[in-house]
Amino acid sequence: MNLNRREIVCGLMAGAGAAAFAAPEDQTPEDQTMYGTIGKMTVAAGKRAEVIALLLQAVKGMPGCLSYVVAEDRSDENGIWITEVWDSKESHDASLALPEVRKAIAAARPVIVGFSNQVVTTPAGGFGLVSDSRPSERIERMNPMVIVSGGFAPVLREILPEFEKSTGIEVEVGSGQSQGNGPNTIAAQLRRGVAADVVIMAREGLNELIADGRIAAGTDVDLAQTPLGVAVRTGARRPDIGTVDAFQQAMLRAKSVTFPGSTTGIYLATKLFPQLGIAAEMAGKISNTGVSAVAKGDAEIAVQPVSELLHISGVDYVGTIPTEIQYISVFSAAIVAGSKDAEAAKRLIAYLLSKEATPAIRQGGMDRPPQAR
Repeated sequence: MNLNRREIVCGLMAGAGAAAFAAPEDQTPEDQTMYGTIGKMTVAAGKRAEVIALLLQAVKGMPGCLSYVVAEDRSDENGIWITEVWDSKESHDASLALPEVRKAIAAARPVIVGFSNQVVTTPAGGFGLVSDSRPSERIERMNPMVIVSGGFAPVLREILPEFEKSTGIEVEVGSGQSQGNGPNTIAAQLRRGVAADVVIMAREGLNELIADGRIAAGTDVDLAQTPLGVAVRTGARRPDIGTVDAFQQAMLRAKSVTFPGSTTGIYLATKLFPQLGIAAEMAGKISNTGVSAVAKGDAEIAVQPVSELLHISGVDYVGTIPTEIQYISVFSAAIVAGSKDAEAAKRLIAYLLSKEATPAIRQGGMDRPPQAR
């Protein structure tokens, strides 16, 4: 059963069994349409202001979140309505692993009474969405905008609070894939007019943007690198991946394997699996959901950058794949051509390169590229 973010967050807070409502059967992570939820939360008497403060504290800087509105119910003094809009269901699901969300759950859980009127929506557009695909309908942004791919997103979340505190610059964050097909790739977002000042993504995808004239000349820098790793659901048997043959056998034995369809996914599907002679066997059991599918029990093994596997609730990190078949992902940043806040963008990139950001990068399963150390 696939629970949406509201059910998991509110259900864990309340410690009660909420009635589950699933996403539409025909909606897959590849659809990449906007994704929305609306629901009502009921809290203990006199606790509404406290819970609202916790919710608002938890939502700041969530990659892919276009709108998150927390409102008091005027007809119910203990009622709270929450309306969310995300750039994709994938971003919505990934938010469940955010440390600030987990912290809010622990703090608010004792005073949540229940939840109701919950629905899943497919937003068509509107006024006020931070990254709405209709440029003419977007509100004017007051803060620099970063679009980040999944591999660097957890690290960026750790770094931004100190950057914002030390500079007074608040940063808006969107998300997208470094490469691949579909409307949620960073390239596709920029082509359709999504406003951005900085992109942080795999070097391969950034090079494509440079060739396409989407990046301000000379602003690209390499920030961090991370190897490919493997994760399984918490408590599941950990496969042996210590040698190339062991990794090959682990892939063949697995009932299902998942990885995002971006840069490293392209490497696995088009180069590594054919190189190992198992492309045909893997074809029928691959999905591109990524590690969130393993956490929910929808896939057995996730293979993706280590930075995307660490600190994820519901999964156990197994280790890196063998050196002989390893793929090192380099994550790079650059200023988008035509940025309306190039000065703030430069300061953010400089901070990401600074020694102050290095501990968060290493804690997130990454290291500095040799030339950046």
